[in-house]
Amino acid sequence: MDISLNHQNLNVFNHFGDSAQNENNTTRAFLIAATRSPWSAMLLRGFFDLVASRVKERFPEQAALLGCFSQAWPDEIEISMERDIRAETFPGVGVDRAILVELTPAGVVADLPSQPTEIGETGRVDATVVVRQSSGDGLALVIESKLYGRAGHEQLMKYKQALESRSIKTLLVDVAWEEIYDLADSLPEAAEHDAILCDFKAFLARDPRLAGFTGFRQGDFDEPAYVLDARLQKLCETLAGQRTGSALQGARVERKRGGLDYDILLSDQSRLLGNIGLACWEQECLYAKLVIGWRSRWQTDLAIESSSAAERVSMLLQRLCSRADVTIDATVRPFFNRFQYSGAARWRRIVKRNEDPSGAWPSLIEFAQSYHAKPLNRESLMRLQRPPVSVIDQDSLNKALERQVNCFVPLSLVTAWQPEELSRLKPEELTKVVRMTLDDLADLLMLLSGVPNLP
Repeated sequence: MDISLNHQNLNVFNHFGDSAQNENNTTRAFLIAATRSPWSAMLLRGFFDLVASRVKERFPEQAALLGCFSQAWPDEIEISMERDIRAETFPGVGVDRAILVELTPAGVVADLPSQPTEIGETGRVDATVVVRQSSGDGLALVIESKLYGRAGHEQLMKYKQALESRSIKTLLVDVAWEEIYDLADSLPEAAEHDAILCDFKAFLARDPRLAGFTGFRQGDFDEPAYVLDARLQKLCETLAGQRTGSALQGARVERKRGGLDYDILLSDQSRLLGNIGLACWEQECLYAKLVIGWRSRWQTDLAIESSSAAERVSMLLQRLCSRADVTIDATVRPFFNRFQYSGAARWRRIVKRNEDPSGAWPSLIEFAQSYHAKPLNRESLMRLQRPPVSVIDQDSLNKALERQVNCFVPLSLVTAWQPEELSRLKPEELTKVVRMTLDDLADLLMLLSGVPNLP
């Protein structure tokens, strides 16, 4: 029997009367998952090991502060939430060492200033975890969590001063929510049937900044744009960060203004006549793109000159078309001034999956060659009125003819995945499919750019 819980209020951590969208509730969810499941001991041990490894990485000379915490289970563990830093028992009775853990979506924590300005003495930390052995004083993990951005220096220093005023030696380390999700996701396969752990993972996965890339849901394309944009960004970062030996290794992700459009700049980017990337334009589909001439007009010049590579280009297009439909565009852009330079007409060819694409690229180059870096005349304007060209802005074309300004023609090649198709794929399957497509686009871009990459 398969039971599907399709309403978010059936999630243990996201229930009626509580949207669970603030940092205290997310911290609470983690502590429940780390204490209320048959698999909690493994999750909590993983968190302890993560904190210990972070201390050893950042403060190797002070690793002795960890004591046996990093080698064995403590005899006692005391967990509390929302502790007042002025309380007499903060962070716990008999504590002589503390690790201030900044738990946020962000990366590496910055060091605190050694001589801060005077700050207030009030505040509440999100949680404390005090561990003790049968002999010796306790070690406290003091957790300050954020869902957006970083904890402020002033806030962290306030907590550090409150601890050190009690003669408690304190270090500051950072842990990302994504690492917490990975700990829960890396438990044995049997843990997937545990309600607490499943709900906790689903609870974090609602926000890609907290869980990393966990795939697309069909509803993402109907939600506010920032939800889809966050998932798209995480997918791009995941692909660029994978050590695959492919062209994507060492790539840099660049978000376009407004989001839902990301360029993936390759390690050889300065030598390339365009770029590849991912986009979700108009929140309709996931697109993998190769664009030429949108950043610099000379890039189209080089693409036209590389027509001698048409046979090898067709081979790569054949590989792309074996997995998806491919849309090839050339856009005519009259140049009036640098502030008025939008597309006015578009040549388009859609090569269906498993269709022969051999004539598509030569036709694209022939069209681009007819209009790129040239003014319109009446004959060339008339040709823009016929398929496979569609007019985007007739007034702009008429004005370009009247003023005899040059037109420039950027090129693009795009594949698309529909939301329903994406929602059926597991994250690892989706990243594999998208990476293969981007690798093919990168090979095509390198071939056109004359950069050796293909055997």
